[in-house]
Amino acid sequence: MLALLSLGWRKTARAAPRLQRGLRPPRPGIPVSEVAVPTYRRTALWKRVWALATTSSLAVLTGTLIAIVVAVGVSWGVTTLSGMLKR
Repeated sequence: MLALLSLGWRKTARAAPRLQRGLRPPRPGIPVSEVAVPTYRRTALWKRVWALATTSSLAVLTGTLIAIVVAVGVSWGVTTLSGMLKR
């Protein structure tokens, strides 16, 4: 990158020149229909509590599994390296 900058290479700001507004062909419009939607209703309290409880338990379970994997890896590494010292 430094070599390209020192040689004076640069990327142009625009790849193609922009057309002026008057020279563009007109674009066809997109039809839009306005539809009434139901009003916003908050989620029930029991659903929010259930979501909090399940995500918390999943976080604890994931943390426990990661801790077990790390502990096994560390213990394997320590026993392997201490075995190498006896040689």
